Amino acid sequence: MVMLCALISTQAAAGAGPRRDSSFVARHAPQATLCIPANLSATFGGQGATQSLLGAVKVTNHGRGACRLAGRPTIAMRGGSPHEVLLERAMNTAALIPSERFSATLVLDSGHSASAAFQWFNWCDPQATGPPTSTAVEGIRPSQIRVTLAASTHAIVATILGGLRAVYLPVCGAPRHPSLLYVSLWTTSP
Repeated sequence: MVMLCALISTQAAAGAGPRRDSSFVARHAPQATLCIPANLSATFGGQGATQSLLGAVKVTNHGRGACRLAGRPTIAMRGGSPHEVLLERAMNTAALIPSERFSATLVLDSGHSASAAFQWFNWCDPQATGPPTSTAVEGIRPSQIRVTLAASTHAIVATILGGLRAVYLPVCGAPRHPSLLYVSLWTTSP
């Protein structure tokens, strides 16, 4: 969890701002326009945990004004294994990260950041024929990670803290099953 802690602490240092309570989100969310990818940047980082990758995607608003994040982001891997589509599920944040507050709609002021937590399991190469314990069945390291904020919007290419080699890949435990990714809603809490 060292990388996850580092990612969240850099969010606070980069001006993530004070914790927003649900009343702020409820009062101001409808007034802000939806965030557009051209005004955002994203970073992706995590650490190995129980044969999975546990981490966060951080999105920073570089636009001139506040914008609204709505819904759960979609994460895709590109340039790696042919098995690039991840089966996404909603993360049970109350069980995994009980101290954080997550919201489906969040206002992101200019220069501020928000994060969505994720846990990624079972990265396999579907063309492989080796036994599950063989490195031959492991998914190929992706060359690009794309974050989509909402349907019909362009994806943001996420930079990876420490480069692609720094990202631990989930273990391939079930070669004939899809890769599974649990993704949370948004939080600004450090």
